[in-house]
Amino acid sequence: MSTELFDQISPENRTEVETYCVTTLFARARQATLLAPLGTLFIFWVVHTTANLPLAIGWMIVNSLPDALTFALSTWYQKNPPSAERIAASHNWQIALRILQGLCWGSAVVVFHVPAIPPRLTT
Repeated sequence: MSTELFDQISPENRTEVETYCVTTLFARARQATLLAPLGTLFIFWVVHTTANLPLAIGWMIVNSLPDALTFALSTWYQKNPPSAERIAASHNWQIALRILQGLCWGSAVVVFHVPAIPPRLTT
């Protein structure tokens, strides 16, 4: 929401709008975590033949932990919307979880890096 639009809302209604926006964020985060296992399984399928199998399974588990935490937290916040004083804190938790999820997904590049095989010299 733009600052100009938010400034047009009366102060007594701002808490209601903020609560609605954060609740919508929780609903979307919950939906995203329902689809995240598909991406995790796809990456596992792509790398399971070239990467060490325990490493691939470990990455799947570590990558699924922030998703599970986001799902649980978003479900709880949807059923129990935060009070006006807790909106900023609950929003910050969601941001922290998004950062953690991004780091877990990005770790696939490092975890599944396979060194280049030097080309054979033909004689």
